[in-house]
Amino acid sequence: MDEHRLTITITPDGWVIEGELDRHNTDSLLAWCESIDAVPGERILELAGLEILDAEGIAATIETIRRLLQRNPALIITHAPHLLSHTLYRIGLLEGGRLSLIEPRQEEPYG
Repeated sequence: MDEHRLTITITPDGWVIEGELDRHNTDSLLAWCESIDAVPGERILELAGLEILDAEGIAATIETIRRLLQRNPALIITHAPHLLSHTLYRIGLLEGGRLSLIEPRQEEPYG
């Protein structure tokens, strides 16, 4: 079995998450999120290098975003995978102005 790996980098403005996320490594994402301290001002979460491979990965990413919003007044997500962007819209997390998406990715459909 291939082990999927996540890399989380702290930047001056927020965080970059790269790698493949699925049911095998969602615990590491959620554990990282618990270690984040509250900071004033908006933060940026860069997801250009993140591939979410299954429903558990989507659920963990949504929970991570919720936890980040509990600790930060505003969050900007850049280059989010299409399915994540769509899910954030569908569950109403984009309402209220605290969470915004910049340049969500448009993946090619499988065919």
